[in-house]
Amino acid sequence: MHGALRVILVVLGSGAWLVTPLPLIPAMEALLALVLWAWLAAGRPFGWIPPLFALVIWALTAWVEHLVRKGSLERAGARKGSAVVALLGAIVGVMVWGPWGLPLGVFVGAFLWEMWGGGDGKKSLASGKAALLGVLASGAGRFAMGALLLGEIILLVIL
Repeated sequence: MHGALRVILVVLGSGAWLVTPLPLIPAMEALLALVLWAWLAAGRPFGWIPPLFALVIWALTAWVEHLVRKGSLERAGARKGSAVVALLGAIVGVMVWGPWGLPLGVFVGAFLWEMWGGGDGKKSLASGKAALLGVLASGAGRFAMGALLLGEIILLVIL
């Protein structure tokens, strides 16, 4: 593998890893593609183990991320559909408030959904906080799992 390609893979992998906590950016998918690229460029060392490991990490991350978000909302007693509305709130929030719109939109979306369904202010506030906590916790998990994929890219580049 050429030296420039090694640098490109590590730089792109590091950039993708740094944005893994943001839920609307497909950084884990970018890292998965970079693992495949590094594996192919390195001459397919270790057979199919590196891409399969990366695929398992990606799938596990998506599953755990869903469980964390859903679990935090269920624990707060949020209504059905709160997770979807929180995601829509994040998308609208980013458009309205810029980067701060991500956490604000998640919170406001879940809060308003609960209020619209007849919930009192206390329950709506709990749903908003739970949605925000779920997004932050899942982002931390994505960051940790992204570090595994970045480590795999670096190992494939070194070998």
